[in-house]
Order: sequence, then C-alpha cells, then structure tokens
Amino acid sequence: NHDKEMAIKITENWLNNFKKDPIANHLYSSLKGETFENGASFEYLSEFFDAFAVDFETTLERLNYRTPDIIKNIIINEIKSKKDLNILDLGCGTGLCGYFLKPYAKNLIGVDISSKMLERAKEKNIYNNLIRAEINNYLNENKNFDLITAADVFCYLGSLEKIVSSLNASLNHQ
Repeated sequence: NHDKEMAIKITENWLNNFKKDPIANHLYSSLKGETFENGASFEYLSEFFDAFAVDFETTLERLNYRTPDIIKNIIINEIKSKKDLNILDLGCGTGLCGYFLKPYAKNLIGVDISSKMLERAKEKNIYNNLIRAEINNYLNENKNFDLITAADVFCYLGSLEKIVSSLNASLNHQ
C-alpha cells in the first residue's frame, strides 16, 4: 500500500508539471482505480505504441508471442481457398497478421492508432492501405468487409458493446 501511495504521489507531481501528458494522466487514473469505460485515451495509446514501435517485434519474439499464429490457424480453416476478400486488420501494428492475410485479400486495409507502428507496417509492403484512426470511428465510416481481424486490441477499448455492434455493422453478411 505504501508503494501505491508513493506511485500516486509521483504521478501527481508528474501531472503538476505536465498536465496534458497522456501517459501521466493514464497512469494516475489507473493508480486511483478509475475505470476506463471508453478505454484508454487515443493520445495515451498513440504515444505508448509510437514509443514501442522500434522494439515491438523483437520484444514479442522474446515473449514467445503467438497471437498472429493462433488467428492464422482459425482463419485459414474458415476461409479455405478464397482469394478475393475485402479484409480489415484492426490494430494492425507492424503488420504481423498482414503476412498471412495478404494471400486471401483483394484489398487488405490496416488500421492502427500509432503512426510509428504504421510506418513499420508500410515497410513490409503488405497492405493496400494503412490508416491511422481510432477503431470505432473508422468502423462507423467504413463498411463491407468480408473479414475483420483484431489481435490484442480489445483490451484497450473498455466496454465492448459499442465495438461489437460496429464490427457487426461493418461486415458483409453473405
């Protein structure tokens, strides 16, 4: 409990000096036990993942990260030999899911909140289009996807009712 109180004091001091710092605001709110009904802020996530972009893939490799492989195995069994899908990769990051999605896509779009992650994905030349956007906003304006993937995205979004509704509305139901 003493450590938590000390952490709160440190973040309060940080906020007093840098009132608009998104990381300080996020940490302070978390330490105070505030809930994130709407998820972490756009500013916090953008800054956090921009800073993480350079080491992202090597860090995940060290952690034996297998989420893209799990998604790949599930999807490939479902889509079989289709090669003309309109695919949206939400929270595409550096493009780890893009590698296995590309052969099935006539159009592969990656959306992420981090411009630095999108720069790394662009280097791979996998996606037809890469867009920096908040997920709900993007889904509300874009429809007609045959497949939507999202690896390790929902944990940042808070309540999922709105996103599930947006996902459903954005999918082709044929």
